Amino acid sequence: MLERGRIAFLDLTTLGLSFVGFLGMIAVALQLKSGVIGVPRLLFLTFLALSCAPFLSAFWRIPKPPYLIAPTVALFLLYPITAPHGIIYGRDPIYNFAFTNQVATTGFWQPGSIGGLADTYSLYPLGNVFQAYLIRTAGLDGEVAFLWLEPMIRMLAVPATVYAIGQRVFGRRIAALGLFVYMGTASILFNTIVQQGMGIIFVSLAFLALLLLAHSPPGAARFRTEILFALLALGVVMTHHLSSYIFAAWLLGLAAMVGVRRSWRSSFPPRFGVLAAYFLGVLGLYIVTVSYRVFIVHEQSLQLILDRLIAPESLPTSTTPRLGRTFSTLEIAWLGGSVLALPALGWFSVRSYRHVPRFSFVVANGWIAALLAIGTLPLLATGFDFVPLRVGEYTNLFLGPLAAATFLRWSRGDAGPLSRFALSRIEPMVDRVSRKAPAVVVVLAVAIFIGGNLAPAGMRSRRLRQRSDLGGPSVDRHFHRPRLHACRLRQLRDFRRADDQLVDPLPRRLRRGEHAHDDVSVAVVPRARARRASPADARPGRQVRQ
Repeated sequence: MLERGRIAFLDLTTLGLSFVGFLGMIAVALQLKSGVIGVPRLLFLTFLALSCAPFLSAFWRIPKPPYLIAPTVALFLLYPITAPHGIIYGRDPIYNFAFTNQVATTGFWQPGSIGGLADTYSLYPLGNVFQAYLIRTAGLDGEVAFLWLEPMIRMLAVPATVYAIGQRVFGRRIAALGLFVYMGTASILFNTIVQQGMGIIFVSLAFLALLLLAHSPPGAARFRTEILFALLALGVVMTHHLSSYIFAAWLLGLAAMVGVRRSWRSSFPPRFGVLAAYFLGVLGLYIVTVSYRVFIVHEQSLQLILDRLIAPESLPTSTTPRLGRTFSTLEIAWLGGSVLALPALGWFSVRSYRHVPRFSFVVANGWIAALLAIGTLPLLATGFDFVPLRVGEYTNLFLGPLAAATFLRWSRGDAGPLSRFALSRIEPMVDRVSRKAPAVVVVLAVAIFIGGNLAPAGMRSRRLRQRSDLGGPSVDRHFHRPRLHACRLRQLRDFRRADDQLVDPLPRRLRRGEHAHDDVSVAVVPRARARRASPADARPGRQVRQ
């Protein structure tokens, strides 16, 4: 146990590091808002990790909640804070906004009436309709409000739920450290304004309701919690397709595990089979009545995945790099290590507590989470490589606290309620650990946090530029403005609709989808075989820009 003076010094150190991290993040955010290129990605992630230093006080004491608020708010609001020029960017966020804007404009939910991927989003309306009516009722500007609404809703719901899941089972120290681990989730859509961001809210709350049911006494409180789970399950189905499928598979996995290990049945929620059957019934009814046409597409995608896994000769043979366009070799290894580290760390806790009846339900969820995280890795070779880098938002709801429990054991910290259970196999090994073990564990936790934050789409953006001095492409791993702003997309779409006009001369790098450093003036001219038109001889209705 550390002395009080030592604890105070460490607390002040974490606060000082957090202050330095915030100063660095402010400097980086100012450049990103203006679209300036030249901010190294790892430098920004280092500042982000420094700002979250107060979470590391969980290694020697229960962290004080006020110290955790600022870094949590900063991370969950990262997308709108760093959005270049304050606009919505990215393919999925733009289509997501198109659906929300249509509801906000018309006042009605009209599924399948927008076009593009927005039609798919319109079949899962709960989160978007809620935001649209907030925008419509308050008379807010649609683009600005949508940029901030979902991140703020996630900021209020997700951290509190993740912390509550950890605290409910493991105690406040592991809960705080587990939240830190979760904030380093390696998900490409983490903190991006897409439907998965709203779906994870209902999934995490549904898991919390199951935990409450597992430990609640019989009576009115249990019945109210079951009603709460029923409403949350309906919210999962109506918010996001992948969240629905993962939650259904998760419940089926839990049902299979409790069928194999009957000794775990007493620690599971009462009437768990009824609750699982209810969710599967609601999901099936919703697919049949609302989202069947999208479900057919998802079924075909699943069949394609299975065919490629069964017949490796049918795997994609394209040599175009996927991660290589946005990651260096070091960053790929770092990201992969962070993805694999959490199931491994969670496995140590699962192995240690699997015989403790009180934690049987959490152990079962840990097994499902680890199997899901590892089982989706083969999809990296099938062309569906985005799936393994999305499921972390679901699996880390349990792998985060379990990994945090492993961290605290390895650093000789008190594991809250778990400390009463002697780990006879691990204690002799811990006694032989050097005095540097706490520092090593802290460095490992920070490394996993930084590696996981390489995955989100907002962290992966960079540009490839031509270097005339070498005569070939060089990698410039820096942030850049969005590839095409929404206004630029509208301009190009309108220009290309004209039969007798074309966009010329655009730099080759812009035609390949890469954004130039400087603003590009778009010149709309007649076809190449005709002479260049001038504003004087332009026909009515033709727009000529020099």
